[in-house]
Amino acid sequence: MARTIALICITMILSMTLNFGPACAQAEEDGIKLFDETNLLRDKVRSREDLDKVIEKYEEALKIFEKVKSEGYIGVATNNLGVIYAKLGEPKKAVEYFERSLELKRKLGDEKGEEQTLTNLGAARMELGELSKAVECHERSLELARKIGDVSDEAVTLHNMGRTYVEWKQYSKAIEYYERSLELKKKLGDSEGQAETLISMGNAQAHAGEHLKAIETYERSLELFKKIGDIDAQKQTLMNMGKVYAAAGEHLKAVECYKRSLELGKDSAK
Repeated sequence: MARTIALICITMILSMTLNFGPACAQAEEDGIKLFDETNLLRDKVRSREDLDKVIEKYEEALKIFEKVKSEGYIGVATNNLGVIYAKLGEPKKAVEYFERSLELKRKLGDEKGEEQTLTNLGAARMELGELSKAVECHERSLELARKIGDVSDEAVTLHNMGRTYVEWKQYSKAIEYYERSLELKKKLGDSEGQAETLISMGNAQAHAGEHLKAIETYERSLELFKKIGDIDAQKQTLMNMGKVYAAAGEHLKAVECYKRSLELGKDSAK
């Protein structure tokens, strides 16, 4: 989900601009302009070909930043390249960029940037199956989010910890982290974030064999998705509920959930 990945805007690090001569300053300005244009292009991506164009332009901007030794901007560009490679399903390549970004952000004392890149790095390491390393990234990200007082990022990191423990099949631990994430999202009034965490928590409860709790959690998620108006998420939640009812031997209720999901699909197609 989008909430598990942080893209960093070039404007966040304007304070890191170094004092260059006129030629270097102009080159850096050109790099920033290209970077901003690429961010706009990234938001309109519809295909793999579009993503390849985004990578090409980010790389072009990165070369400019490297030429003028603009470390703050290099850190941002490498983070965003890592995000794109993660979206392309290339976590190994993503990790390379995130680690480079992380090194620079630590050097510059950019704790906010470090926290966001650690979140990204943790997600990529999870995709690689490097679960211990993923947890280390998320724990450090959590420390930084609390230090700088970013409750939203803290909630996201707690959710990501839950995801990692699900991959580890430590479902009780995962549920604990989802509950902590949910509590913060409630305080923030983040209905969409709550719904996403609830459906993830329901999945973990289902894996743990806690069928009744999973159904109750899915129902809470469904209500929030209705409030938001997310039809696709409602359909998926109903499908998940149907699977849990089937696993619990309540086949009539399972069929009912599947029918409700199909009906939503028909309504949305009209």
